[in-house]
Amino acid sequence: MGRFAEQKNPMFTIHVMKELHKLRPELHLIWIGDGQMRPRMESEIGEEGSAYIHLLGAQKNVNDYLRCSDLFLMPSLFEGLGIAAIEAQAANLPCVLSDTIAQQV
Repeated sequence: MGRFAEQKNPMFTIHVMKELHKLRPELHLIWIGDGQMRPRMESEIGEEGSAYIHLLGAQKNVNDYLRCSDLFLMPSLFEGLGIAAIEAQAANLPCVLSDTIAQQV
């Protein structure tokens, strides 16, 4: 969940998912949000990656997606409070957060 912006480190997320997919082809990445980096992200994902990396755009039912997820990843380069991570924790998701996320989260 988050804007497609440099601070959210989306290219790193895509690279990690491509490597994980080689080991575990059943894994999927769902990204809720939109933003200026979408064309660059779609280019990086490519046709093959689009089978398991899903850019869903803005959604109103984010909680439904959180409830059906297995993990929340927030590799942000810099971040404020990280409300999305708090929402993920409220949905009882295990969270993998970068060390740039506020300790309060």
